[in-house]
Amino acid sequence: MAKNIFLKKKTSAAKEYFGAATLTEWRAACANPNNYFFVIAQETIAGFNFIEYTPTEFEKFSSIPPFKIFFNVPLNGARKVEVKRQNKTAIQFTDKKLRKLDEVFSTFKYEQIIPNKKTSI
Repeated sequence: MAKNIFLKKKTSAAKEYFGAATLTEWRAACANPNNYFFVIAQETIAGFNFIEYTPTEFEKFSSIPPFKIFFNVPLNGARKVEVKRQNKTAIQFTDKKLRKLDEVFSTFKYEQIIPNKKTSI
């Protein structure tokens, strides 16, 4: 029997919660749609209010913003790039990868502007 997976996100917001789920979290959700749940833990004066969503329910609240490119710039005057990166899941940025990201994002935007238009990725 498969175990349930719960991704908990905590907020003290009263009306609307702005947050994010990573691509890794969404991969797990899509791979386990019957066992994966997004749980919003809303902190109130009386305690916590837990709201549980299936991946199908949660995707209706989700959107994909333009991709971000993170950086770590040393501020000690060093100009040399540190060879070992801390984040093992991050991918080294290159111009070629930027062009691919831009192409994918543009494809998504094009599909949004012109619904039912088939595109190949």
